Amino acid sequence: MKPLLVVQHHPDEDLGALREMLIAERIPVQVRRLDLEEPLPSSLRGFGGVISLGGPMSVHDEGNYPWLNPERRCLAEAIDAGLPTLGICLGAQLIAQVCGAPVHRHPNGPEIGWWPVRVRPSGRQHPVVTQIPPEFFLFHWHEDQYACPFTATPLLTSAHTDCQAFAVGEHVLAIQAHAELTPELLERWLLLMGTPPADSGKIQTPEEISRLSATPLAALPQVRQQLFGPWLRSVRMRCDTPEASPWHTSN
Repeated sequence: MKPLLVVQHHPDEDLGALREMLIAERIPVQVRRLDLEEPLPSSLRGFGGVISLGGPMSVHDEGNYPWLNPERRCLAEAIDAGLPTLGICLGAQLIAQVCGAPVHRHPNGPEIGWWPVRVRPSGRQHPVVTQIPPEFFLFHWHEDQYACPFTATPLLTSAHTDCQAFAVGEHVLAIQAHAELTPELLERWLLLMGTPPADSGKIQTPEEISRLSATPLAALPQVRQQLFGPWLRSVRMRCDTPEASPWHTSN
């Protein structure tokens, strides 16, 4: 099997629980750490798809993060080639931008914490979300938002952010929230979180997040299987070859 290219932007925003799901499916990956100045491949030949992870930067921060333009080109190549492509948080915003949708600062302020998302009527028949409950909790941490691309099917929404997730065909999945979250990741993120300003967006304090985490974290593995499982199956169908390789990573 051809490996997936995993693009990581920040040391504390890695694959999380997706790593175990990929291992279980025996899907190999190659991780490129852009935060460590590792270069993206010049071509996706030899790769079976792309996962673009989250990060605290904006898609408009090219001056501080010159790898944003090469990553956009990489995602455009993957989408145009029909390769399985998954974006989470920053990665979802980059996919939206590549697909022609605007990405801008959220007019109502940041969305941080455990907040419910709902399946949109337009997404109910899409293969990605047919097994998902109508409403469930995900962990959010974003200041920007994207519009749903014209070519995409909107999948999820929340009271604060209209487009929480979308799909382009059955091979591209973009999710604003963090379904890959693990208790260990959450603990690391809370250490990075300062005291939020009053009356600024939809923000839970670190204390509120800790108090509210037990139930949604317990439910998250099932939600994750329902949300990422169909995409992972598309990876197997599109990328499996007679010379399937065992799981491995390379940085």
